[in-house]
Amino acid sequence: MEKLLLFGINDSDYCLIERIASRLQMPCERISPLYYHCRLEDIVSGKYKTLPASDTKISPMLTSKRLLVMCHLSDKRMDKLLFELRHAQISLDYKAVLTPSNSSWTIPKLLLEMHTEKEAYANNGAKPLS
Repeated sequence: MEKLLLFGINDSDYCLIERIASRLQMPCERISPLYYHCRLEDIVSGKYKTLPASDTKISPMLTSKRLLVMCHLSDKRMDKLLFELRHAQISLDYKAVLTPSNSSWTIPKLLLEMHTEKEAYANNGAKPLS
């Protein structure tokens, strides 16, 4: 089932994104930093709500990042969503797709991997994809 997961999104941008998602008939959910320690697959399935909050401290550098994770969207639906977000001038630090490889990752792990990749692109003079 299609789903959008939102991390680090403020109220006003959440309303804009939720309006776009609703128009495209895509459920979206804003995830609290309390659950950043949960695996993506648990968050997507809704199991994270039953897991106890972690005492693990998460770097403010990571929790301040605005992340969209797109789950189970076809390429065509993803293109439409990204077009609508650009058209509404909604700025996100990172956009990711749920994959078999990253489904067992936590949000800090995903953000760290994306940050590392972005830095590698910047250091090599290439333009990052996100």
